[in-house]
Amino acid sequence: MHAHLKRMVTIFLLLSMLIVFLTGCWDSRTIEDQLILTGIALDVADDPGKISVTAQAANIQQGKAGSGETGGEGSNESIVMKATGDSLTACLTELDRDSSQKLLFHHNQIRLFGIELAEQGIKKHLDLIMRDQKARLEVPIAIVDGRGEEALTAKLSEMPLSGLFLGNNFEAQSAISPQYRVRLIDFVQRLLDGTAAPVIPIIKVTGEDDKQEIKMAGMAVFHDDQMIGRLTNEETVGYILSFGNVKKYNIVVSDGQNQAGLHIATLDCKREVTLRQDGGIQVSLTITSVVSVSELHGFKEMKPPELLKYLENLAQEEIKNEITDCFSVAQTLDADIFGFCTMVSKKYPKQWNEMKERWSEVFSDIDLSIQVKVRIPETGQIVQSLEMEENMK
Repeated sequence: MHAHLKRMVTIFLLLSMLIVFLTGCWDSRTIEDQLILTGIALDVADDPGKISVTAQAANIQQGKAGSGETGGEGSNESIVMKATGDSLTACLTELDRDSSQKLLFHHNQIRLFGIELAEQGIKKHLDLIMRDQKARLEVPIAIVDGRGEEALTAKLSEMPLSGLFLGNNFEAQSAISPQYRVRLIDFVQRLLDGTAAPVIPIIKVTGEDDKQEIKMAGMAVFHDDQMIGRLTNEETVGYILSFGNVKKYNIVVSDGQNQAGLHIATLDCKREVTLRQDGGIQVSLTITSVVSVSELHGFKEMKPPELLKYLENLAQEEIKNEITDCFSVAQTLDADIFGFCTMVSKKYPKQWNEMKERWSEVFSDIDLSIQVKVRIPETGQIVQSLEMEENMK
């Protein structure tokens, strides 16, 4: 009995080792036969009616360690491939045909569109992505102020793979506000809604040679699938504040002579719509925020007890102005980027059926009421600015 048990244990160990070794070899061959996509960009091609597709992939080919060759063991450099065709399908087919490795879409971090293509319309270029079961709908999308390929060929000092950098960056920005990270599925849902205007973040490549950077450059505003305008970075602040759920964000307030840097710990917004007696819409935003003081300049004539209340008032006015300015831009563009139409359709479905065909007219006549309550529990490690200290002495 003892010999039989010993023989069974030996067989079990041998089988386990075979599974480990065989699995390891199979995985290794599979990885080396594939290119892990980290970013893809679509642009208008030189040939009329065609598009240019740029794909960035991680170079994971293993070479001789320490040889100094590109693609050596542990290398994290990128491989950039380009193709031109009548459709995204044709371009991807060309990329696969011209490469000895197959593109793996599962780990794609970003989808980019050049601004010229965005102005022409991007709907028809989304069809393959929406149908492909390997294409993840939660991948963020962005508009490049220039050509999309510029972002995937950018030489960034902090990270060779710009696609991976952008994926990480939008993930970090979404911790401040979910509105900063627009996924493909978010954009498509607004397209299907048909009334709320879609928005997509804009990025811009700056610098030259190996000292390039990719920076946020506002939001692109769409009518259907065509870009019709944009929000600046400053106007984008009002956009994200109007939705609430903002955390760890900095703002600067000023009364013309004195200035303070404030850190928004939390900011929430309650949004309500009501019907006016004349058939129009009243929108009420009730904002509550907890803020801390990051920096003070001036305020030397002010006593410490009145400082916090004064800063709270400045912050309340600043938040209100940011949202009001953004709302004015949206009305000028005739674009309901705030999704007020969705709120009306849910609360007043009968009235919505009567006004949805003329929502453009209704949106331009919306009365916007903004109530802001800011609380600053403390001023930080010091109570007064240096100017206040000097004035007291």
